[in-house]
Parts: sequence; C-alpha cells; structure tokens
Amino acid sequence: MTQAIDDVSHASGFLPDYGRVSGMAHEAGYRRIESHSSGIFMERVALFDGRPFTPIFEETFGVRLSSLISYFRKYRRDSQEKTFIHSDRGVADWSAVLSIQIAGRWNGAFRTWRHKDTGLERPEKNDLLRLQEDGLDSSLWEPTKNFQLYPNTCIFYRADLFHSRWPKEWLEDWDRIVAIFFFNERRG
Repeated sequence: MTQAIDDVSHASGFLPDYGRVSGMAHEAGYRRIESHSSGIFMERVALFDGRPFTPIFEETFGVRLSSLISYFRKYRRDSQEKTFIHSDRGVADWSAVLSIQIAGRWNGAFRTWRHKDTGLERPEKNDLLRLQEDGLDSSLWEPTKNFQLYPNTCIFYRADLFHSRWPKEWLEDWDRIVAIFFFNERRG
C-alpha cells in the first residue's frame, strides 16, 4: 500500500526481498562516524550499496531517481547519540527511511515538524543554521505528520523537510534498525 501525502509518502510491505535486506542489516559491521567541526556523531552506522533498490523506489513513488548514499543505522537504549529535529537540505532531493525489524516489533515512528516561531516546515537558505540549532529542543516545534515504522515500512520524503525519529529516546529492549537512502531526482 502506498499513501501519498504532500511531500511525504508511506509504503507498507515495501521490499519484495525484505528478508535479504533484513539479514544484511543484522550482519553489517557497524561503526561510529563523527563530524569534528560540528560535534555531531552517529553511532552504529554501516554503509551499503542502495543502488539496486532505486528501481523499486522509482516504481513505488513515481519519481526518477539517482542513488547517492545508503546506510543502516542501529539505535540502542544506551546510546549517547542525540536525536534532533533537522533538515537534510543540500544533501539530496529525496530521502527514505526503511524500517528493519522482526515481525511483531515496532521501530518507533518517523515525524515531520513545523517550527513554531517561523511556521516553516523546511528551512529557507538563511535560516538553516539557526533552525538546526533549535532542533535539539522539541518544545520549539509542532509535529505535522507521524508515520509508524513497522517491519518493511518505507517513508519517502523531500529531504529538506524538518524531520526526526520519534520517540527521540529509544527505550525498547531491542535495537531499532533502519536503512537510510538519499537520492537526487533525475531530470530531463
């Protein structure tokens, strides 16, 4: 099932070969990635080649795409990594989150946001840095859309939308695993 909502689409039962991808995610070699200039880091990240999945995204969501980067992320209850509301403006045109979990387990949710002071759901060029700093305080934001992440559920969205995982702190006893995809739109 695909449900289009503005610049965000939701598809359950997304990958026909979900078991293979789930196996890849569970067997991946995860490592920490840091940005020394910003102080931001991501724990438990594993790069993988997402290009073979591009045709499935194109067929499901009706957009011609060029794959940029794909990686698995694993969140644990004990993670020191901060979750913040952010935009991936300038990284890609489109992003996707694929929930990887065993049947019967929930992987939290994907949420989009509107900044309360500005009313913006995506940053304007000159506001990006300031609004990204506000992303650590969810009281400055109001949720606009919320999508539950069950196994093999994919959220495909405009990368510049303000978004985050939800809940921000992962409190379940199992790992939350997702595959993240970034794409540019092919034009012409």
